[in-house]
Amino acid sequence: MTVTRRRSSANPRQMRSAQKSRRFSRHLLRHPMNVILASSAILTAIVPSATWADGLSFGGNLAVTSNYISDGLSESDSRPALQPFLEISKNGIYANAWASNIKDEDGNTAALDLGTGYRGDLSSGLSYDLGYTQHLFNKTHGYSAEIDGSMEYAVNEQLTLSGELSYDLAVHRLGESFGAAYDLGNSWTLNGGISKIDPLAPLVAEVGVGYALNDNLNLDLQYQDSASTTGVAALTVNYAFGKVGD
Repeated sequence: MTVTRRRSSANPRQMRSAQKSRRFSRHLLRHPMNVILASSAILTAIVPSATWADGLSFGGNLAVTSNYISDGLSESDSRPALQPFLEISKNGIYANAWASNIKDEDGNTAALDLGTGYRGDLSSGLSYDLGYTQHLFNKTHGYSAEIDGSMEYAVNEQLTLSGELSYDLAVHRLGESFGAAYDLGNSWTLNGGISKIDPLAPLVAEVGVGYALNDNLNLDLQYQDSASTTGVAALTVNYAFGKVGD
């Protein structure tokens, strides 16, 4: 299943319990390169255990994008971004980490998402994912978090439909998204979707096309737009390794 990530504001009520986490995150994210080095360290630490742990799956991907776009906006000031993702899972339970360089109005230049959850299959072609994600930033004093639930249904070998509900624990905001992907054949995929960060927000529309160079490497071109934003586009090269999900 596709995991979507959304940023949110800090939750003051969660600050005390996250004191140690904040100190670590501010040190880790002082410079965007620290995120990349930390991700490499996590990879080095986890890989050996994956070789002997029965039923343990490990995988991830490394993406280079021309523009980090989300909710119809550029999160990297229309500049390229490097985005590593790592995940370890067993029997449906997973933990993952995702990072990216960013540039926002608060002065943040790096972001780190730490997630955990459970995913599984309800019936043939129908799967679900229940997760919790904590968002960390290098300048913002605090963190934000959200819970989300998503479902994906393979209508046939070509068409897959998906939907997601997310709840921002900081600002108590409910977001939703719906999407579809269609396998065009010959390594081409067409996808599109609509989303809202809350019920009163403008609708964001997205359309994209992907091309698989091989089993691990693919190209993805995405375009997002809404009534309140100027359209944004991004070309992404993504390299996947290992196994994400079980």
